[in-house]
Amino acid sequence: MLSAVLFLLLSVHALADTCPQGSIDYGDRQECIYPVNSNGNYTIARQICQNLNGQLIKIRDIFENVMTGTEAEMAIGTNSQSFIGVINTPNNVWIYDDGTPLQYQNWAPGHPLSNATCAVQSCAKNYQWTSVGCDESYTFICSIPETTTSTTTTTKTTTTTTTTTTTTTTTTTMTTTTTTTTTTTTTTTTMNPCSSADGWVARAGFCYYFHNAQLQLKKQSFNQSEAQKACRSRGAMLASVHSDEEFNFLKGNIATNSKNQPDLYCQRDQALIGLTCVWPDEPAWFDKTPFDYDLTRGQCNLGYAIINDDRCGSDVDYWDDWADGTLFTRYICKKVDPRRSAPSSRLIFA
Repeated sequence: MLSAVLFLLLSVHALADTCPQGSIDYGDRQECIYPVNSNGNYTIARQICQNLNGQLIKIRDIFENVMTGTEAEMAIGTNSQSFIGVINTPNNVWIYDDGTPLQYQNWAPGHPLSNATCAVQSCAKNYQWTSVGCDESYTFICSIPETTTSTTTTTKTTTTTTTTTTTTTTTTTMTTTTTTTTTTTTTTTTMNPCSSADGWVARAGFCYYFHNAQLQLKKQSFNQSEAQKACRSRGAMLASVHSDEEFNFLKGNIATNSKNQPDLYCQRDQALIGLTCVWPDEPAWFDKTPFDYDLTRGQCNLGYAIINDDRCGSDVDYWDDWADGTLFTRYICKKVDPRRSAPSSRLIFA
C-alpha cells in the first residue's frame, strides 16, 4: 500500500478600511484626517506625520478643506491654527510638501506673504490659510492612508492514494477529503436609526435634523462653518436637496406664519443648507452628492439658506445666496438612515 498526503492552503481576504483612533475617514481620498493637538515647528510636525506612516495633509478641494477644518475644530479648538502640507519655494511659488503644484488654495486676505515659508489653516477664519514661518510652533494635521482588516479562509485538502495489485488486475482508488477552517475577524458598527426623540425626521432613506425649526431659540445664530460643525458632531452634513419633493419636505418642517412667529426676520431666520459656490465653478454640495437640482437663480455665493413664510415673498421658492460669515438662526442636517442602504447618490461624509 502506498499512501501520500498533499496539503493545499488557499487564503481569501475580505478587506475593510479603518482609521486610527482620533482620526476620521475621508473616503474620497482613501485617507484618514488626523488633527494632532500638540505644538511643534514644521519640521517636527512633518516628522511626526511620517512616523504615523502619513504626511502633513495635502488639501485638494473645498470639501477636503472644510472636512479638515471641522475635524481640527473638534479635536483641537475653534481658534486653532494648524500646519498643513503647503510650503513656499525659493522662487516664491507655493506648492504641496511633496513637491507637486497646488490644486486648491484658500488664502486669507493679504496672504500668502512673500517672506513666509509655511501655511496654517485657521479655524477662526473659516478655514482660510495663513502664511507663517516654518520655525514657528503650531498644532498640525496629518493625512494617514487607510489601513485594512482582513477575513481569512483557509482550506486544507488531503488526498490519500491506495494501490492494490493482483497478477491480472491493477486497481487504483483515490479518495479526497476536504476540510475547511475559517477564521473570521469582524468589526461591527452599531448605528442608531433616525430617532424622533433626538430630533431626527426620517424620509426616503435619509435622516434630517431641523435645528430650531420653529424659531424657539431666537438668540442663537450660526454661520455656515459653525452649522456644518454642529451637523458633523451629529454624524451628518448640512443638507443637500435633489428634487421638488425633498425641497417641499424641508420647507414643510421649517414653515412659520404670523400667528406662531410674529417676529420674523426673512434673512436671519432662514435655515442653512449644505451648498456652496466659488466662482467661476458651479454650486456644489458639501456631502459631494451630484448637483442635479438647482434653485439658486443663477447666483454663486459661499452659502445658501431657505425659508417658508408668506411674509418673505418669492424667497420661499428659491435658495437665497449669502456671503461667508452671514449668521442664521436655523440649519438643516442630513445623513443616511442606517436602517437601509444608501441610494446611489449617497452622502460621502455621513
